[in-house]
Amino acid sequence: MSVIRPLVRAGHGGRAPRPPGVSRHPLRQLSCERAVSQAGVERCVWSTRYVAPMPTVQRSITIDRPIAEVFAFFADVSNDPKWRGHGVKEISLEGEMRQGAHVHQKIAAGPFGAAVKADMDVVAYQLDRALGFQVTTGPLRPRVDFTFTRADTGTTVDFSITAPLTGIKKAFMGTMVEKNMAQEAAALDEAKRLLEG
Repeated sequence: MSVIRPLVRAGHGGRAPRPPGVSRHPLRQLSCERAVSQAGVERCVWSTRYVAPMPTVQRSITIDRPIAEVFAFFADVSNDPKWRGHGVKEISLEGEMRQGAHVHQKIAAGPFGAAVKADMDVVAYQLDRALGFQVTTGPLRPRVDFTFTRADTGTTVDFSITAPLTGIKKAFMGTMVEKNMAQEAAALDEAKRLLEG
């Protein structure tokens, strides 16, 4: 059984409608601005502002294979085109897989499916426990994380992808980004099929 949890939608301000299951609750931040009254007394003037959080999609899936095998599958980036699909045009690892390694990648994200450079750094590598990738090039630079835990029937993979969107990118790319992130999460079904097949 697997669950896709679209936690946050990239908001456009105001009271724009939201799709079912997507939260648009902003983060409330309080700040203190120092002010001095006419009597010379310093006081704190509190102000409140609301900041829309970054769009994030999370998913958990259980794969009926040993944890070492599941971890090795996701750690080998040459497997990405197999389970992520034709959107991965090119991908290769520079050196050996470890924290700090660099991954060269081109994905179909440009106009009419043109290949766009989306290189990644490996920001987390814990054998049989965790993998983390940070995209460093391209118009969108998400962070992708996998955590692995033993389950009764194999291995549970917790997947998370978060994309920073601000300003004009949020206004014009929010819906597209959410769709792409949801597709990445849904692709775990293919990874499960390949590993269990």
